[in-house]
Amino acid sequence: FFSVLEQTDHTMTTLTLEQARETVTLCNEIVSKPDVLKKIDDAKAAAAGNPMMLMMTLMPLAIEHLSPTLTKFGFPADQSGIMQFFNAVKVHEEDPEIKSLADSMREKLLSPELSMLLQMMMQEMAPKAPAADGGKGAGGGEAPALD
Repeated sequence: FFSVLEQTDHTMTTLTLEQARETVTLCNEIVSKPDVLKKIDDAKAAAAGNPMMLMMTLMPLAIEHLSPTLTKFGFPADQSGIMQFFNAVKVHEEDPEIKSLADSMREKLLSPELSMLLQMMMQEMAPKAPAADGGKGAGGGEAPALD
């Protein structure tokens, strides 16, 4: 499952504010359907509080139900697409409507333990800002030539 973190293609799909609102609305509607909620609840019960087991059962469900919508917005139809979606929406969570919808979707999909685990994974996936010194290190200059 952690292969998401090892991908060599670091291009991340981004969303405009309006796309984020539309996508999270559509995805929240999907996970709110009674048949999908039943599958989610069954997976949570079967995992019995084990976040890794829950992740292994919920991720395929999320891919199955959310990928048709997410691919329309440029996300891959796999676990990396789901993770990229959550990251792309998080950027716009200063918008109260997006935050409320994202929180509602997370509550339906995730246990508190799994939510914490995924947040750690998403932080690992997030693009890193370049060093303030341009990558030259603390010395600030060029490395000495070796003769």
